[in-house]
Amino acid sequence: MCSSDLPVLEGGYINLSQYQTHKSLSADGNTMFIVAEGYDTRGGRDIYIVKKKSDGAWDFPVNMGDIINTQYDENSPQVSGDGKTLYFSSKGLPGYGGFDIFKTTLIDGKWTLPVNMGLPVNSPGDDLYYQYNESSEKAYFASNRMGGFGDMDIYQVSPQKEKLIEFIPMTFEKQLKDRKSTRLNSS
Repeated sequence: MCSSDLPVLEGGYINLSQYQTHKSLSADGNTMFIVAEGYDTRGGRDIYIVKKKSDGAWDFPVNMGDIINTQYDENSPQVSGDGKTLYFSSKGLPGYGGFDIFKTTLIDGKWTLPVNMGLPVNSPGDDLYYQYNESSEKAYFASNRMGGFGDMDIYQVSPQKEKLIEFIPMTFEKQLKDRKSTRLNSS
């Protein structure tokens, strides 16, 4: 093995803490989304955006803020080919289970409120690493949902062809009311 085959630790600001888990690089190579436990996280792991400077070095990572990050973990960012859609997983946004997969869209330089990808993408388990292939119109993701072969399994979905069931969160107050109603009706 020659020295050029060895990985090189990325310098500059890209490694901002002791723990960077995932990254997604834009098609043009100028924007990177990373997951890290940084000095300014909202909770556990947050998603940061990093821009490449004109000299080719990476600028300082910027936390994507409360619109994306919660007091819990965010993970597995994946940016679309056109750089305008970011898929990611969150434990803190309203969902079906542990990690749910969300998408946000870049409009006029700002990321929109994340949208839960709904069923059948999300489940009561952990759903992560969503990657949409635009040419095949198929998406792949990992999940530890019931019915799989092991701890985490790879699933395929065709979001353009299948009807995704939108997730509509209920307020905590409504959830409590529904639970009380169910208990009263079942007694």
